[in-house]
Amino acid sequence: MKVHSNMDLNQLAERMGTEATLDDAAAMRELLVEKFDGQDTAEIPEGEWMALLEEAVA
Repeated sequence: MKVHSNMDLNQLAERMGTEATLDDAAAMRELLVEKFDGQDTAEIPEGEWMALLEEAVA
């Protein structure tokens, strides 16, 4: 999934895990766009993804 400011929140929430809400996905999208705009989510290192995920759901 390509990172951009109009990413589908439902798809992103799915990628984040079963507990993720649309609010969590919106926060994650902001963080992703800030650091990885234009890149594919598959290219984001797992450690970085997990750190962003924790920040988004906090």
